Amino acid sequence: MSDAYADPRAEEILAIIANETRIDRAALLPDATIDALGIASLDLTQAVFEMETRFDIEIPVVVHQEGAEFATIGALVAHVLATLERANSTRAQPTPTPAQPSPTQPRPALAVLKASHPDASRQDAA
Repeated sequence: MSDAYADPRAEEILAIIANETRIDRAALLPDATIDALGIASLDLTQAVFEMETRFDIEIPVVVHQEGAEFATIGALVAHVLATLERANSTRAQPTPTPAQPSPTQPRPALAVLKASHPDASRQDAA
């Protein structure tokens, strides 16, 4: 988990955790457990909400965990960083533009309308 602390964003994550939980930043070591630090679940939830707001992300729940969602501070930091990576890769992908009909081909909706209404094709001929 200590590899996550090498990421420059880890310091901001840890600052949010320290601020929201009122735990000294120096105590937020990768292997420090949430329980041993005495972090209340409400304080941890507030920290997660603050990170979601600050980073404009939605931090998913870890459903395969039993008991506390994050056993250690390092696990929480790694989870947030992974969420940031997924969000950044999604944002980096260009939004596909809808295909435009060729000027020589009729638009599909118009072709269906013409095929289903015999008078519509006579008006084009006029």
